[in-house]
Amino acid sequence: MRLKLGLISIILLVGGAFASPRITTDLSGNILQSWLDGKSIKTARSLDLGSSFSQPESLGISAEAYDLTSDPSALKYYLVFQTSREVFLSIGNNLNFSQTRLLARDGESPKIITSGGTLFSAWKKNDTLYLASSSDQGETWLEPELIPATGEAIGDFALASSGDNNCDLVFTAMSRSRYSLYFYRRENKSLVKITNGFDPITLAMIAPGPFGPLILWQQRYLDRSESFAIVSIDGGSSFSPIIKLELPEQPARLSWDGEKWRSTAFGKGSPPLAVSSLVLFPAPAQNSGVFQATTVNSSLEILTMAKPDQSIWTLEISPDQDFFPPRTIFSHKIVPAGANKQIFPLPGNLQDGNYWARVTVNDGQTSTLVNSSASFSLDRTPPIITILTSRETIDNTYQLQGKVNEPGILSIDGQKLAVHSSGTFEARLSLKPGANSFILTTTDEAGNIAKNTLTINYTLPTTLQLKLVKPAPTDWLKPGSIVYCELLVTDPRSEVEDESEAEVKINGKLLNETLYYEKSEQKLSGLITIPDQISDGIAALTIKLPAMEKQLDIKIDSTPPTLTTTGGATVFGNTPFAVPLPLSDGGSGLDPAGTIVMINGISCETYSSGEALTARLAFPLSDGTFEVTTRPRDLVGNISPQMSFLYCLDTIDPSLAIAATPEVTERQTIVVNGTVSDKNLLTVVITRNGKEVHSFFPNQSFSKEVPILPGNNTIVVEGRDKAGNLSSQTISFSSAVHASGALLSDVGNAPNPFSPRLDGQTYFICRLAPGISLPADIRIHIFNLTGELIWKKEFIGSGANVFAWDGRDHFGSLAANGVYLYTIGIFSWGRNESMRGKLIIYQ
Repeated sequence: MRLKLGLISIILLVGGAFASPRITTDLSGNILQSWLDGKSIKTARSLDLGSSFSQPESLGISAEAYDLTSDPSALKYYLVFQTSREVFLSIGNNLNFSQTRLLARDGESPKIITSGGTLFSAWKKNDTLYLASSSDQGETWLEPELIPATGEAIGDFALASSGDNNCDLVFTAMSRSRYSLYFYRRENKSLVKITNGFDPITLAMIAPGPFGPLILWQQRYLDRSESFAIVSIDGGSSFSPIIKLELPEQPARLSWDGEKWRSTAFGKGSPPLAVSSLVLFPAPAQNSGVFQATTVNSSLEILTMAKPDQSIWTLEISPDQDFFPPRTIFSHKIVPAGANKQIFPLPGNLQDGNYWARVTVNDGQTSTLVNSSASFSLDRTPPIITILTSRETIDNTYQLQGKVNEPGILSIDGQKLAVHSSGTFEARLSLKPGANSFILTTTDEAGNIAKNTLTINYTLPTTLQLKLVKPAPTDWLKPGSIVYCELLVTDPRSEVEDESEAEVKINGKLLNETLYYEKSEQKLSGLITIPDQISDGIAALTIKLPAMEKQLDIKIDSTPPTLTTTGGATVFGNTPFAVPLPLSDGGSGLDPAGTIVMINGISCETYSSGEALTARLAFPLSDGTFEVTTRPRDLVGNISPQMSFLYCLDTIDPSLAIAATPEVTERQTIVVNGTVSDKNLLTVVITRNGKEVHSFFPNQSFSKEVPILPGNNTIVVEGRDKAGNLSSQTISFSSAVHASGALLSDVGNAPNPFSPRLDGQTYFICRLAPGISLPADIRIHIFNLTGELIWKKEFIGSGANVFAWDGRDHFGSLAANGVYLYTIGIFSWGRNESMRGKLIIYQ
């Protein structure tokens, strides 16, 4: 009886035995599981990410070992298998393998991968590894390469794509009870020993990452299996220290999902087996703290928190904070451990303007986005100097006038010049007969330098010339005032006799005074009286000598300052020690020293603040209304009659109260009820998450409806009075969705299939479920069939449900032909939901 039961048990064990389970993807991106049932290769598909599988199907091929992969761009499957000691390749569509050819007459445990447009297959033979490649989809193969021999017994091995039609390989070896793990780079034929010890190495795996491979292996220690990994961020040239992993199941497949490494493992039982996905490395804490971006010449200096390990910084530069991939420029740099600053060269074709920058840090284990972005301005355009005066003169002194188009430092022949806020500048230059050259150098705030050579041709005059020196062109003159007048005389033919007199006219009216000529000084000078009856503005000054007559311009100011308030309007303020004076002057400007101010009969000192005047008090005022009297004067002596106005000092903030609101709401709007009071109230402003939604002139109470966004909302209510005093109240709460109802009804994209070159863009459509309305947070992720994330985009608070993609990955390259998976997720009213779809790309 025992023998019979034992026999039955043995029969069941043999009949149900399976080996060599594999996980790959089919041509449509579904999970494809395969295994050996005895010597029969069987497969099953999963349409729900591995939770359930179709009924097993046999490939009709008998094998002792095998490997299976797919190439969506070629719409083909590739199967290598071992029968006896021979290795065969079979190529098929839809898992119907009709083409079979011999790869090796003596080999075992074959493996196969695709890398770009190249196939790679490896197998063992007498403790030697052979690697063969085909660049024409398996039609012809190059002579197999021998992996450098180590003189040890070869155990497990694995292949992985390394990009650029190349591959990497890891294998285990044993010699004299010591076990080793090796890494082979086909690109440079290098062989590196990763580890060596007495614990048996039972599993070796390798997978391509964004910047280099991940290698995982398992060692048997006593009665347990331990998992270890190393990762590279420089294409396999160097690796991280060994990382010990805690894996509940033996991994069957490794993949990078765009942010982190994942291990896919089989469940227990009979095939097809359920599969589960596990994150290999825990995500680090979100990087907070400083993040700055500063332009330095043609580069961008990035400053952020230092990282303890070597990492790769991916810099994204975008014209806005959306970082939409078609408009975003990507740059990568390997950063040594402990560094917190890096210089990234900026693309030469990047136009001047304002940009946003952010950095993603990848230490090989995870990819972490620095949780802030920084704005910067790019300015590689040198400043422009414009000369406003003629470059020809007959005077031996030259009054240079010019303008620069942006702030900076200006010098002429090394001597610094003052630049006005308007960008204009002046300089008096001494000239010699002929061409006079001067070097103007200006450096803008971005460090761009412009150098201009200014050539002034000084031609000795051949005729009599007069040049007004005093009053200067910027001087204002008061009617009735006595003014010193001086002109420079150039008289090459001695037409003017010494001590000659010149008549003076202003606006055609002959003055009583004359000017006298001093030949030795070449100067015509004297005192003149400006007529009492003359209009404000530009007046004509005429100088008449026996040999010539010259007309020049002077500026007249006869109008005293005035009050800017009208109709007895009150001036408000909230500073007890200073009173702003509502005065203006359209001519020479206000004179603080000559302006008299009294507040309630007490004199005050007056000082200039820009173009305005302010009265400074020796004692603080109390809140209330005060009479201010003033007799303002301008800079040429025009004095106004005594004027007065009312000044109201108000230092009390408005009284503002807001009704209580719920911490969580299911509504899409919230009503803000409140009261505000102030004897001088001006306005109330309501903002939501920093954006103004209401601004109004309230009565004592108010009620305003405010639309709210999914997630956290911060509403700030501000009351401001006429004196500038401010009170504010903040309301913070979260929105929550109703308990029932889905968020999405369907997702899709069109056109599909999609050609980036012919169609330009495909459009993802997100159809919302009934009762759900925008705005919402929308997230789109696109994966290739290996599970690698090639593009993602987040639309926070989006008011749209159609989004375009131009077929380019995160690095700006067009995606290859093939099938891609995408997920569209929505976050609204406190709930997340996502749907997936498939996209076919052809060029």
